[in-house]
Parts: sequence; structure tokens; C-alpha cells
Amino acid sequence: MSAELIHYKSHIRAELKSYIPDERSREWVVRALLEDSSMPTEHTSYPAWLEGALRELKSGKPVQYVTGVAHFYGHQLIVTPATLIPRPETEELTDMAIRWLKVHPLRHAILEVGTGSGCIAISIAKACPDRKIVAWDHSDGPLEVARQNARLLEANLSFQKCDALKTESWQAVEALDLLISNPPYIAENEREQMGADVLAFEPHDALFAPGPDPLIFYRTLAVQGVQKLNPGGKVMMECSTYTAGQVGQIFENAGYLDVIIHQDLQGLDRILSATWSN
Repeated sequence: MSAELIHYKSHIRAELKSYIPDERSREWVVRALLEDSSMPTEHTSYPAWLEGALRELKSGKPVQYVTGVAHFYGHQLIVTPATLIPRPETEELTDMAIRWLKVHPLRHAILEVGTGSGCIAISIAKACPDRKIVAWDHSDGPLEVARQNARLLEANLSFQKCDALKTESWQAVEALDLLISNPPYIAENEREQMGADVLAFEPHDALFAPGPDPLIFYRTLAVQGVQKLNPGGKVMMECSTYTAGQVGQIFENAGYLDVIIHQDLQGLDRILSATWSN
């Protein structure tokens, strides 16, 4: 390890210690700053970039937005304030989908609704390169990031600008084997349980469902899944631990079988899976 790198590590640790007291969390941020950050431009020295990065961190900005990088399912992804930072529970959803796809040799399309950085759809495309995968988002910003990530990771899939809440978006959708989503699902009364950094920096339209019904996406996807899923096809969706039971009831009422709410690694109800059989 060079003397310069040792100096930078010591400096970062000292600067972070006052507001990241947990040593393990602090070391994770140190590593991210030194290993994940983009190289400074020709007009900016590394020390100048680092001081700016530390100021951003002190303001509460997540380190992934400072470095522009997030790690997900073994991949390094670009993230921007236009996209959510991928979470471990979303990795669990993705892993569940990949494991199911590998043992169910169906050959119809996979649709992800609300792709954001593309983390779910790209990971599935890398693990199941023979499958046709389409990923939707309703905004240009996330789609630009997702397409860039797909190019960098050489993932074969297509992205479309579509609003899943509009019926016309579904008219051209072909038969599906899997409908997967991490939709906006946070209710307004859950704001107080959320971190200030999330509320200040992450895109609210990817966190909060539009209008008064926080479960509107699940209701919509349940209805559209009935129309588009092949017999034996699956829906897999991330959900709030506070409303997971209600989400499960939506799919049971719509006629799905094997409706299961899975717990994440923290023991919280976070992932729904269900089978369409008609």
C-alpha cells in the first residue's frame, strides 16, 4: 500500500468518525470512496475531489450518489439521483426470480415494471441470457441510466418508457412467464419511519405511490397479470412490511394461487410471489 493511499485512508477515517461512529460502516464508506469513485477530471485533483465528496457525505448524501456507483448481485452499477439506490432486499427478490427461471424452462417474455437503474432486469438478463426481457420506467432519467448500465454490463434486454398505471401501456404486451416489480409502495404515513437521507436525496416518485392509494401498483399489476401471464406464470414483487398482508390479499382476490409473502434476511415480510394458473 502506497504512502499516499495510507494518508488518504487516514484522512477519510478522521473526517468520517464524528458522524459515522460505527467502525464497520465507516470502513465501508472509506472503501467506496477509494475504490468506487470515478476518477477526477483533468481539471480536478484527487484531493480536491475528495474534499468535495466528504462535504457531500456530511450533508447526508448517500455514498452511492457521491461515487455514482452501487453494487448489486455481483455487478457494479451506475446510480444517479434519478434512480433509487438498490437495496439488499431487492437482491433477494432478484435472486428468487433467477432461481425460479432456471428451473422453469418456459420461453415467453419477462417484464419488469419500474426498472430504475435496471438492477433487477439486467441481473436477470446476465443470469438468463436466452430469455426475452423488457423493462419499463415512466421517466427518461432512470431509463437513460438503465440503458447505460446494460451497455456497460453487455446485458441483452430492451427498455421502454411506459406508465404501468395506464391501460394503453399494456395493449402490446405479449404473453409473460414472469411479471416482476419493485414498485413505489410507501404510504405517506410511513414517512416518519424513513431515514432523512432517503427523503432528502432519493427520487420520491420511485418511493411513494401517486395519489391516496399506496397499493395502486399492486392492484394494477394483479389485474394485468391475469390478462398477460401464461398458465404457470409468476408474479414476484417487493412490498412494504407494513402492508404485505394487504398486498397478498389483493392477489388472492384476483384468483392467483400459491400466494406467499416471503421474509427478507432481517425477518421482515418484504417479497410477494404468486402463480397464475388459469
